[in-house]
Amino acid sequence: MVSFPHILFMARADEIKPGRLYIDSLRVHRLRELEAGTRPLFDQAIENHFHRTMQEAQRYLDNFLRQKGVEVRRP
Repeated sequence: MVSFPHILFMARADEIKPGRLYIDSLRVHRLRELEAGTRPLFDQAIENHFHRTMQEAQRYLDNFLRQKGVEVRRP
């Protein structure tokens, strides 16, 4: 397990509006240690969920998150 006690604030994804922010503008704030620690987990998540996501789209992702106890809200 990788710990990142120095992280004080991260952007809330639900507050970043589509089309209002270029991802390149966030690169100066990147946390390479965090990226390195989460990359294998991200790669595994893509491998585990890619095909069902392509078949069922957002419905699959919403249902999966609900099963994990995540509240899924629609705009």
